[in-house]
Amino acid sequence: MIQDQSHKMLFFFIVFTLFFGGLYLLGRKNSSTLTSWLPLTGGIILFCIAYFSGALAGVIAFPVYFISMYMLRDKTDGGFRKFYETNKIYKSEKSSKAILDVLGERNWSLAEGTLAINSTESIRYLFWQGHTTATVYSGKSTTTSYSYYLAFVFAPSTITKEFKEKALASMDTSHYTFMQKVKYFFVPNTEIPYLVKTALDGSFIIAYNTLVNVETYGRRLEWLKENLNTRQSNGISETIPMRATTLVQPDTHKY
Repeated sequence: MIQDQSHKMLFFFIVFTLFFGGLYLLGRKNSSTLTSWLPLTGGIILFCIAYFSGALAGVIAFPVYFISMYMLRDKTDGGFRKFYETNKIYKSEKSSKAILDVLGERNWSLAEGTLAINSTESIRYLFWQGHTTATVYSGKSTTTSYSYYLAFVFAPSTITKEFKEKALASMDTSHYTFMQKVKYFFVPNTEIPYLVKTALDGSFIIAYNTLVNVETYGRRLEWLKENLNTRQSNGISETIPMRATTLVQPDTHKY
């Protein structure tokens, strides 16, 4: 009897781990908040139900799984064109070895934009979206997951020392609570930069882990607007001229 119960619980543990592990991989790039609790909570609740009734857990599992999948679905298809138009972000080929040496090869999609600081000032910058992949082998099957990145690059002499100090200070996580640290162990922290650095050519770079959606991108641009205080609004055009005319497309990968 005890042995049968152990076998049953092991079976459900494997099944729910596969189900909700897949949900985690799906959701981690779309919804950081939901991903931090939805798959784990659903798996634990169903596992507890399975202890008393495997049949009931099996019946409940499928609707819970598909509802969770719907909640964690990719919502990036709509709104990007308006976002790019509003923020004047266009495809670009502007790059340099010094910038790539800092950011590394992450399949970058290159773009550039104009950021309005106030009613009279604006600044030009590079807007790069990147991604990396990781493949996990499990027996004869493989699972590929994607990690996404967003980088802002400012040309030399276009931003102040005060802004650079604010950007560096924004990386500090010493004020995080224990639960926040646990959360960001499992999901990417899209709220603070993972890299703030000046390249050898003087370009200033801020790079984030990101979710590919308008809300996350918008928060990053709002932070820049609130903290930038330019000494010269058009200096970047001397180093990175603006000639792009095609709207950039979101760097998304379906899997």
